[in-house]
Amino acid sequence: MLNLSKDHQLYFKAFDDYSDLDGDGTPETTYKHSFNYYGYFDNGKCYSYDTKTLQFEPESTTSDKYCNGNWSGNFLNWASMTRIDTIRKILYGGLRSSDTVDTTKTTTNKKGNTITTSIPGVTTLERAYLPNDAHSFAKFYNGDDLEKLTPFSAADVKDGITLCNTTVSSTKLSQNVTDAPLIRVAKGNYALWAGNERWQCRWSEEKSASNGNNSTLSGISAVSGNPSKDTNGLGEKDYYARIQVCASKDLKEENCKLYPSGSLKPIGLLQTYGDNDDMRFGLLTGSYSKNKSGGVLRKNISSLTDEVNSSTDGTFKA
Repeated sequence: MLNLSKDHQLYFKAFDDYSDLDGDGTPETTYKHSFNYYGYFDNGKCYSYDTKTLQFEPESTTSDKYCNGNWSGNFLNWASMTRIDTIRKILYGGLRSSDTVDTTKTTTNKKGNTITTSIPGVTTLERAYLPNDAHSFAKFYNGDDLEKLTPFSAADVKDGITLCNTTVSSTKLSQNVTDAPLIRVAKGNYALWAGNERWQCRWSEEKSASNGNNSTLSGISAVSGNPSKDTNGLGEKDYYARIQVCASKDLKEENCKLYPSGSLKPIGLLQTYGDNDDMRFGLLTGSYSKNKSGGVLRKNISSLTDEVNSSTDGTFKA
């Protein structure tokens, strides 16, 4: 029986930039290339961003975590992952926004000939939803290796790069939000982009808020206003925080499992021990409506196969 927290701090950034991650006695206050950051991106791969599918896709492997002309998976994990993303990956491989398998489509042309087209399956993981409040977060980096961590030129990133993580939506209730989570990318030091009084990670064209930073007094050399999308935005400016995984046998991640149908799917502890019914799982969590009851049974202990197509393709059941 799993007893999981519903603490909103699970939606804070996974790497807080004030903890000593590697135990050397010095806190990591920015990106540290020698450290392997955990998350949906593979820190041993380079990624491109597909403007048609609107997702990051693995392009090649890298032995030193550096990439030429592409995004470093290690850098993107540091820049974009939340705590709940790491938990989701550990438990069940990550939150899937796309979960399809290889299929075929049969059509008939004007001559009456039957044409069969193969449609490859896609598995895409999606970062957690972050409202435009204190859960949104910005990451600034100005290392001399930026050209090997991002697809941008030295001229583009001469003053560093800021990545702000949020979700922009007009939907009032968070449980109804279907808008894609965003990684907003700007050139320059906007480390306090998520430090405004109310609206975080917004372009100045959307909200012209100020965080009130006085660098002389604070010692923080960050711009006090929101960046302009037109002037300061880099690349696509707004990137969907979605990552294609288990794309091929050559570029599969270490947690990809080959299922009987031939499909590759990312797995976690639940599939590792539940696909063959070696263990069965249940879930208890806290409840806002019954906050004095000590917890609510969300699912009784049972087989994982009532939620996952374990014997066929590894997809989640609707």
